Amino acid sequence: ELPSLSESTVGGQDQKVDDKTTQSPLAESICVPSAIVVAVCIALLFSGKGTFSPELQLFTRGCTSALKRTAIILIEDSWVSEASEAVLSLTALAWASQRMPSYEPPLCVVLDTIRLAVRSC
Repeated sequence: ELPSLSESTVGGQDQKVDDKTTQSPLAESICVPSAIVVAVCIALLFSGKGTFSPELQLFTRGCTSALKRTAIILIEDSWVSEASEAVLSLTALAWASQRMPSYEPPLCVVLDTIRLAVRSC
C-alpha cells in the first residue's frame, strides 16, 4: 500500500506533517532524477479531472493547471531559449481550456509542455 501524500520520509528521517510524525518505508534512499519527477507531475496534472477552489468559486481543469503551472515555472524558476514564445502559447492554451470546457489539448501540446517543463530543470 502506498503512503498518503501527507506521509513522507526523506533520506530515512521522519518528517513532521500536520502535527503527526509518519514514516514511509518506500522513500528511504531512493533517488529519482528531477526530469522524471517533473515529467510525471505535469503528466498527472494533464490527466487529472481538476479541482474546485472555494475561495475563487472556480473549477480548474487538470489541463489548465498543467499549462498554467508550466508557464509559471518558465517565468519564475528557470529560463529556456524560446521561453517568451512558450509562455505566450501556454497561457493562451490555458485560457482556451478554461473558457471552452470541451477543448482538450492535442497530444502534441501535452508532450511539448512536458518537454518544456523537463528542459526547465
